[in-house]
Amino acid sequence: MPTVDDSQSTTAQQEYIQRLPRIQYHSARLKYNNVLQKFKAIMEEKSEEGAERLKSLKSDLAQGKIDVTR
Repeated sequence: MPTVDDSQSTTAQQEYIQRLPRIQYHSARLKYNNVLQKFKAIMEEKSEEGAERLKSLKSDLAQGKIDVTR
């Protein structure tokens, strides 16, 4: 059975697990333009960060650095 290099994948996994505290937005307050704009900006930033993490994990998987079964 081939061995897997965990040195780089562990960092990506730890990064994924360690998240900032959630900011709650009540849907009733999204009708206010300033709250809506702030919410959109934060969600866009978080989705970009998530896309980068997914890309990194897919790359690690393709290179055999991580294993799907773990």
